[in-house]
Amino acid sequence: MVAGGKGDIDDKFVGWIVKVSANGCMDSLDCLISAVESVEEVGGMEVFPNPANQTLQITRTAVDKSAQLRIIGLTGTLEEFTIQQGQNSTTISVSHLPNGMYIGTLVEEGKIAARQKLMILH
Repeated sequence: MVAGGKGDIDDKFVGWIVKVSANGCMDSLDCLISAVESVEEVGGMEVFPNPANQTLQITRTAVDKSAQLRIIGLTGTLEEFTIQQGQNSTTISVSHLPNGMYIGTLVEEGKIAARQKLMILH
């Protein structure tokens, strides 16, 4: 995985490489939580099946507001789906996504409601 950040030499932007394990972590179970987003979990979701082949069934606990489901791949790919207010369950197609590990993040009103590791296996 290649990333970048400010270096110690002249405070310039430099690239760096991070080696991660097969499950996407360096040494922490929570390593996939983005430092960019503020994590304030306010609800929850269930995902079935996991690993998924063609579709994912998403069930969320809060239905009083709409939500965005972001599926982020370890290579940086991003898929976004909208779940309407009042809708507690939705099915999304993942047949176009390559095999691999992903992070599903449910965002409600700008806050992370839930986050879950997902596996796609065709």
